[in-house]
Amino acid sequence: MFEIYRSGAQAGLPLPGVERDLILQTHIQVIELYRRQLVRSRARAIWSRLLRRSNRLRQLPARHGGHQPVRDPAVRPVPLARIVGSEDRMRDFDHAFAPLQEYTRARWLSVATAWALGHALPAVELIQIGDDYYVRDGHHRISVARAFGQGAIDASVTVWQPAEAAEQLADAVLACAPAGD
Repeated sequence: MFEIYRSGAQAGLPLPGVERDLILQTHIQVIELYRRQLVRSRARAIWSRLLRRSNRLRQLPARHGGHQPVRDPAVRPVPLARIVGSEDRMRDFDHAFAPLQEYTRARWLSVATAWALGHALPAVELIQIGDDYYVRDGHHRISVARAFGQGAIDASVTVWQPAEAAEQLADAVLACAPAGD
């Protein structure tokens, strides 16, 4: 039997309150969706080679480049179109977050089945540099959201600001603080 992704943990069938037939029917539909995504990613790869363009996700720029991380404690929706790269999974997904490797299949199907059944999935973790976002955790959730035509996804965001901007922000905050006696 297959397993369904639930809140960060794997859990086997049956799920309470959900009929087994509905789960199996949903899983069959999700398998077809995965197959279509894989075919599309392979077609884009061929076109990219012919046009001599990259089809890969962008790699997160090196952190030592003078960036200061600032964590946003709130989970917020992020447009999927602004997610352009990854911290470490550039070979697993193409620039449209379609799967490229067969070994991603089981995880992708698990996440997609949970999504299709309406289970709440945890927010993805992103790193923001300027207007662009890079995935730290949640590649499969982003891939599935895009496959289902979603426009945005809930994310926990860490903003990487250039060191100078972080220092200017800190100075501005200190300047606005009331003076002590």
